[in-house]
Amino acid sequence: MIQKPFSPSFSAPSKELNNGCGSSRNVLSTALTVSAFARLSGRFVCYVLIALAGMLQSCSDDDTYADKREREHEQIQGFLVTGAQVKDEESGEWTLNVPGNIRVISEEEFYRNDSTTDVEKNEYVYFGQSGVYMQILDKGTGEKLAEGETCNIITKYIEFNIASDSIQTTNLSIAQAMVPDVMVCSNNYGVFTGTFIQGMMYSTYVSAAVPAGWLVPLSYINLGRLENENSSYAHVRLIVPSTQGQANASANVYPCFYDIIYKRDRSKPVSNGDSSASARLQD
Repeated sequence: MIQKPFSPSFSAPSKELNNGCGSSRNVLSTALTVSAFARLSGRFVCYVLIALAGMLQSCSDDDTYADKREREHEQIQGFLVTGAQVKDEESGEWTLNVPGNIRVISEEEFYRNDSTTDVEKNEYVYFGQSGVYMQILDKGTGEKLAEGETCNIITKYIEFNIASDSIQTTNLSIAQAMVPDVMVCSNNYGVFTGTFIQGMMYSTYVSAAVPAGWLVPLSYINLGRLENENSSYAHVRLIVPSTQGQANASANVYPCFYDIIYKRDRSKPVSNGDSSASARLQD
Protein backbone atom coordinates (compact mmCIF):
# COMPACT_ATOMS: atom_id res chain seq x y z
CA MET A 1 0.00 0.00 0.00
CA ILE A 2 1.29 3.46 -0.86
CA GLN A 3 0.25 6.19 1.51
CA LYS A 4 0.85 9.91 1.59
CA PRO A 5 2.98 11.37 4.41
CA PHE A 6 1.05 11.15 7.66
CA SER A 7 -0.11 14.52 8.81
CA PRO A 8 -2.34 12.49 9.19
CA SER A 9 -3.80 11.64 5.76
CA PHE A 10 -4.78 8.28 4.38
CA SER A 11 -4.86 6.24 1.20
CA ALA A 12 -7.78 4.08 0.18
CA PRO A 13 -7.89 0.56 1.63
CA SER A 14 -6.20 -1.93 -0.63
CA LYS A 15 -8.15 -4.96 0.55
CA GLU A 16 -11.89 -5.47 0.28
CA LEU A 17 -13.85 -6.22 3.40
CA ASN A 18 -15.51 -9.58 3.22
CA ASN A 19 -18.78 -8.34 4.64
CA GLY A 20 -21.08 -8.15 1.65
CA CYS A 21 -21.35 -4.35 1.79
CA GLY A 22 -20.43 -3.49 -1.76
CA SER A 23 -22.11 -0.09 -1.90
CA SER A 24 -20.52 1.06 1.33
CA ARG A 25 -17.14 -0.18 0.11
CA ASN A 26 -17.50 1.95 -2.98
CA VAL A 27 -18.35 4.96 -0.84
CA LEU A 28 -15.21 4.43 1.21
CA SER A 29 -13.02 3.97 -1.85
CA THR A 30 -14.35 7.19 -3.36
CA ALA A 31 -14.21 9.15 -0.12
CA LEU A 32 -10.58 8.31 0.54
CA THR A 33 -9.12 9.65 -2.70
CA VAL A 34 -6.25 12.07 -2.26
CA SER A 35 -8.05 14.88 -4.01
CA ALA A 36 -11.04 14.60 -1.72
CA PHE A 37 -8.87 14.98 1.36
CA ALA A 38 -6.27 17.39 0.12
CA ARG A 39 -8.13 20.37 1.56
CA LEU A 40 -9.10 18.83 4.90
CA SER A 41 -7.26 19.09 8.19
CA GLY A 42 -5.53 15.97 9.49
CA ARG A 43 -7.75 15.48 12.52
CA PHE A 44 -10.95 15.91 10.50
CA VAL A 45 -9.66 13.22 8.15
CA CYS A 46 -9.32 10.91 11.15
CA TYR A 47 -12.90 11.56 12.21
CA VAL A 48 -14.22 10.89 8.68
CA LEU A 49 -12.22 7.68 8.38
CA ILE A 50 -13.41 6.42 11.72
CA ALA A 51 -17.03 7.19 10.82
CA LEU A 52 -16.64 5.38 7.51
CA ALA A 53 -14.95 2.45 9.20
CA GLY A 54 -17.88 2.23 11.57
CA MET A 55 -20.31 2.35 8.65
CA LEU A 56 -18.53 -0.54 6.98
CA GLN A 57 -18.60 -2.61 10.13
CA SER A 58 -22.31 -2.06 10.78
CA CYS A 59 -23.67 -1.60 7.27
CA SER A 60 -25.87 -4.68 7.40
CA ASP A 61 -28.83 -4.46 9.77
CA ASP A 62 -29.13 -8.23 9.51
CA ASP A 63 -25.73 -8.84 11.10
CA THR A 64 -25.90 -10.18 14.62
CA TYR A 65 -23.15 -9.48 17.11
CA ALA A 66 -22.04 -13.08 16.63
CA ASP A 67 -21.78 -12.46 12.87
CA LYS A 68 -19.63 -9.40 13.46
CA ARG A 69 -17.38 -11.24 15.89
CA GLU A 70 -16.95 -14.09 13.43
CA ARG A 71 -16.01 -11.64 10.68
CA GLU A 72 -13.57 -9.97 13.06
CA HIS A 73 -11.98 -13.35 13.79
CA GLU A 74 -11.54 -13.95 10.05
CA GLN A 75 -9.96 -10.50 9.65
CA ILE A 76 -7.46 -11.25 12.40
CA GLN A 77 -6.63 -14.62 10.89
CA GLY A 78 -6.05 -12.93 7.55
CA PHE A 79 -3.77 -10.36 9.17
CA LEU A 80 -1.67 -13.13 10.71
CA VAL A 81 -0.94 -14.27 7.16
CA THR A 82 -0.50 -10.96 5.35
CA GLY A 83 0.72 -8.51 7.99
CA ALA A 84 0.52 -4.84 6.92
CA GLN A 85 2.61 -2.72 4.60
CA VAL A 86 2.13 1.03 4.21
CA LYS A 87 4.63 3.22 2.34
CA ASP A 88 5.05 6.96 2.31
CA GLU A 89 4.01 8.07 -1.17
CA GLU A 90 6.64 10.81 -1.44
CA SER A 91 9.71 9.32 0.25
CA GLY A 92 9.02 5.68 -0.56
CA GLU A 93 9.92 4.78 3.03
CA TRP A 94 7.85 2.45 5.15
CA THR A 95 5.32 4.13 7.42
CA LEU A 96 4.35 0.70 8.68
CA ASN A 97 5.89 -2.63 7.76
CA VAL A 98 4.53 -5.60 9.67
CA PRO A 99 5.74 -8.96 8.28
CA GLY A 100 3.13 -11.58 7.57
CA ASN A 101 3.24 -15.33 8.25
CA ILE A 102 3.12 -14.62 11.97
CA ARG A 103 4.05 -17.57 14.17
CA VAL A 104 1.61 -17.75 17.07
CA ILE A 105 2.91 -19.24 20.31
CA SER A 106 1.00 -20.26 23.40
CA GLU A 107 1.20 -18.56 26.77
CA GLU A 108 2.94 -21.66 28.11
CA GLU A 109 5.69 -21.40 25.50
CA PHE A 110 5.93 -17.65 26.12
CA TYR A 111 6.51 -18.15 29.84
CA ARG A 112 9.01 -20.96 29.23
CA ASN A 113 11.01 -18.49 27.12
CA ASP A 114 11.22 -15.97 29.99
CA SER A 115 8.23 -13.99 28.70
CA THR A 116 9.88 -13.17 25.38
CA THR A 117 8.95 -13.55 21.73
CA ASP A 118 11.51 -14.43 19.06
CA VAL A 119 11.37 -11.50 16.64
CA GLU A 120 13.50 -13.29 14.04
CA LYS A 121 10.87 -16.04 13.92
CA ASN A 122 8.12 -13.38 13.88
CA GLU A 123 6.53 -14.80 17.01
CA TYR A 124 3.47 -13.36 18.72
CA VAL A 125 2.06 -14.79 21.93
CA TYR A 126 -1.70 -15.30 22.01
CA PHE A 127 -3.46 -14.58 25.31
CA GLY A 128 -6.55 -16.73 25.28
CA GLN A 129 -8.50 -14.87 27.96
CA SER A 130 -8.28 -11.46 26.28
CA GLY A 131 -7.79 -12.51 22.65
CA VAL A 132 -4.80 -10.15 22.35
CA TYR A 133 -1.69 -11.12 20.35
CA MET A 134 1.61 -9.53 21.44
CA GLN A 135 5.13 -9.33 20.04
CA ILE A 136 7.82 -7.81 22.26
CA LEU A 137 10.39 -6.07 20.09
CA ASP A 138 12.24 -4.65 23.12
CA LYS A 139 11.47 -5.17 26.81
CA GLY A 140 13.14 -1.85 27.55
CA THR A 141 15.40 -0.83 30.38
CA GLY A 142 14.24 0.49 33.72
CA GLU A 143 11.75 -1.23 35.98
CA LYS A 144 8.30 -2.74 35.69
CA LEU A 145 5.34 -0.85 37.08
CA ALA A 146 5.48 -2.10 40.67
CA GLU A 147 2.55 -3.41 42.69
CA GLY A 148 0.70 -0.48 44.21
CA GLU A 149 2.53 2.03 41.98
CA THR A 150 1.00 4.74 39.77
CA CYS A 151 2.95 6.63 37.13
CA ASN A 152 2.60 8.58 33.90
CA ILE A 153 3.48 6.63 30.77
CA ILE A 154 4.26 8.46 27.53
CA THR A 155 3.48 6.51 24.37
CA LYS A 156 4.29 6.75 20.69
CA TYR A 157 2.06 4.64 18.51
CA ILE A 158 0.51 3.75 15.17
CA GLU A 159 -3.06 2.42 15.07
CA PHE A 160 -3.88 0.31 12.02
CA ASN A 161 -7.50 -0.66 11.34
CA ILE A 162 -7.28 -4.29 10.24
CA ALA A 163 -10.82 -4.30 8.83
CA SER A 164 -10.30 -1.31 6.52
CA ASP A 165 -6.60 -2.06 5.92
CA SER A 166 -5.52 1.49 6.72
CA ILE A 167 -3.74 3.57 9.33
CA GLN A 168 -6.45 5.11 11.47
CA THR A 169 -4.55 7.27 13.97
CA THR A 170 -0.95 7.93 14.99
CA ASN A 171 0.96 10.45 17.06
CA LEU A 172 4.16 10.14 15.04
CA SER A 173 3.41 13.18 12.90
CA ILE A 174 5.27 16.41 13.63
CA ALA A 175 2.05 18.16 14.63
CA GLN A 176 1.17 15.52 17.22
CA ALA A 177 4.68 15.21 18.66
CA MET A 178 4.19 18.44 20.62
CA VAL A 179 1.36 16.88 22.63
CA PRO A 180 2.35 13.25 23.27
CA ASP A 181 -0.16 10.63 24.32
CA VAL A 182 0.10 10.24 28.08
CA MET A 183 -1.73 7.80 30.29
CA VAL A 184 -1.77 7.53 34.06
CA CYS A 185 -1.42 3.83 34.86
CA SER A 186 -1.69 1.95 38.13
CA ASN A 187 -0.77 -1.56 39.13
CA ASN A 188 -3.38 -2.61 41.64
CA TYR A 189 -1.57 -5.77 42.68
CA GLY A 190 -1.59 -7.36 39.26
CA VAL A 191 -4.62 -5.55 37.83
CA PHE A 192 -3.59 -2.68 35.57
CA THR A 193 -5.75 0.37 34.93
CA GLY A 194 -5.09 3.39 32.76
CA THR A 195 -6.52 6.81 31.94
CA PHE A 196 -5.49 9.07 29.08
CA ILE A 197 -4.84 12.66 30.14
CA GLN A 198 -3.88 14.03 26.72
CA GLY A 199 -2.94 13.08 23.18
CA MET A 200 -4.31 11.76 19.91
CA MET A 201 -6.18 8.76 21.32
CA TYR A 202 -7.87 10.93 23.94
CA SER A 203 -8.93 13.63 21.48
CA THR A 204 -9.89 11.34 18.59
CA TYR A 205 -12.17 9.01 20.52
CA VAL A 206 -13.24 11.63 23.09
CA SER A 207 -12.56 9.14 25.85
CA ALA A 208 -10.05 8.93 28.66
CA ALA A 209 -10.33 5.14 28.77
CA VAL A 210 -7.12 3.37 27.78
CA PRO A 211 -7.88 0.29 25.63
CA ALA A 212 -7.49 -2.82 27.74
CA GLY A 213 -5.21 -4.25 25.06
CA TRP A 214 -2.70 -1.44 25.66
CA LEU A 215 -2.35 -2.52 29.29
CA VAL A 216 -1.52 -6.17 28.54
CA PRO A 217 2.23 -5.52 27.95
CA LEU A 218 2.69 -3.81 31.33
CA SER A 219 3.13 -7.18 33.05
CA TYR A 220 6.15 -7.96 30.87
CA ILE A 221 7.95 -4.73 29.91
CA ASN A 222 10.18 -2.29 31.76
CA LEU A 223 9.46 1.41 31.91
CA GLY A 224 12.37 3.80 31.82
CA ARG A 225 14.19 6.62 30.06
CA LEU A 226 17.25 6.82 27.82
CA GLU A 227 19.84 7.36 30.53
CA ASN A 228 22.85 6.09 28.55
CA GLU A 229 23.82 4.33 25.31
CA ASN A 230 22.68 0.98 26.71
CA SER A 231 19.18 2.24 27.55
CA SER A 232 16.15 1.48 25.43
CA TYR A 233 12.41 2.03 25.47
CA ALA A 234 9.91 -0.80 25.66
CA HIS A 235 8.50 -1.50 22.20
CA VAL A 236 5.66 -3.89 21.41
CA ARG A 237 3.27 -4.83 18.65
CA LEU A 238 -0.30 -5.80 19.45
CA ILE A 239 -3.25 -7.28 17.61
CA VAL A 240 -6.26 -6.14 19.62
CA PRO A 241 -9.81 -7.46 19.14
CA SER A 242 -12.75 -5.10 19.56
CA THR A 243 -13.47 -6.40 23.06
CA GLN A 244 -10.10 -5.04 24.21
CA GLY A 245 -9.99 -1.97 21.97
CA GLN A 246 -10.93 1.70 21.94
CA ALA A 247 -14.55 2.85 22.07
CA ASN A 248 -15.14 3.03 18.31
CA ALA A 249 -13.68 -0.42 17.69
CA SER A 250 -15.77 -1.85 20.50
CA ALA A 251 -18.98 -0.24 19.22
CA ASN A 252 -18.44 -1.27 15.59
CA VAL A 253 -16.65 -4.57 16.17
CA TYR A 254 -13.35 -4.32 14.31
CA PRO A 255 -9.79 -5.31 15.28
CA CYS A 256 -6.76 -3.03 15.30
CA PHE A 257 -3.02 -3.52 15.13
CA TYR A 258 -0.82 -1.28 17.28
CA ASP A 259 2.89 -0.53 17.24
CA ILE A 260 3.60 1.15 20.61
CA ILE A 261 6.63 2.52 22.45
CA TYR A 262 6.21 2.98 26.22
CA LYS A 263 8.27 5.49 28.25
CA ARG A 264 8.18 6.28 31.95
CA ASP A 265 7.62 9.96 32.61
CA ARG A 266 9.88 11.58 35.17
CA SER A 267 7.22 13.83 36.67
CA LYS A 268 4.65 12.81 39.24
CA PRO A 269 1.25 11.59 37.96
CA VAL A 270 -0.95 14.43 36.72
CA SER A 271 -4.69 14.61 36.30
CA ASN A 272 -6.71 15.36 33.19
CA GLY A 273 -7.14 19.09 32.72
CA ASP A 274 -3.84 20.06 34.37
CA SER A 275 -2.77 23.00 32.24
CA SER A 276 0.89 22.52 33.12
CA ALA A 277 0.93 18.85 32.14
CA SER A 278 2.15 19.32 28.58
CA ALA A 279 5.06 21.45 29.71
CA ARG A 280 6.17 18.88 32.28
CA LEU A 281 5.63 15.79 30.13
CA GLN A 282 8.70 16.13 28.00
CA ASP A 283 9.59 13.48 25.43
